Amino acid sequence: ASTLNLSTTYSPSRINPILANDSASSKIVSWIFNGLLKYDKNGNITTDLASDYKFITNTKLIINLKKGVLWHDGEKFTARDVVFTYNSIINPKVFTSITSTFNKVKTVKALDDYTVEIVYNEQQKSL
Repeated sequence: ASTLNLSTTYSPSRINPILANDSASSKIVSWIFNGLLKYDKNGNITTDLASDYKFITNTKLIINLKKGVLWHDGEKFTARDVVFTYNSIINPKVFTSITSTFNKVKTVKALDDYTVEIVYNEQQKSL
């Protein structure tokens, strides 16, 4: 085993990715949490927890999740977790600065354990 030590010049206020809204918190969140997609070193979108993704129409995106991904407690990461996270972000009782990022999303649903369907309100540029 090895240890990676990272430092930041400011103290984070939160390390929950839904609630992190300052630069120190956001930096630490990026170090310890994965997303469905991410940017590579050249700024191109690539997969992270997703195995692949494809726009079926101009408003419907299908994301297939990687299988075998586990939470820290050994439970499988599934499409239901993605839906739960989305619903947490848009919940009006949860104060988060990232809600506006999801204004273009009409629905997010789990089609099966490893497939997520995202429907946008309007046509999206292809990822």
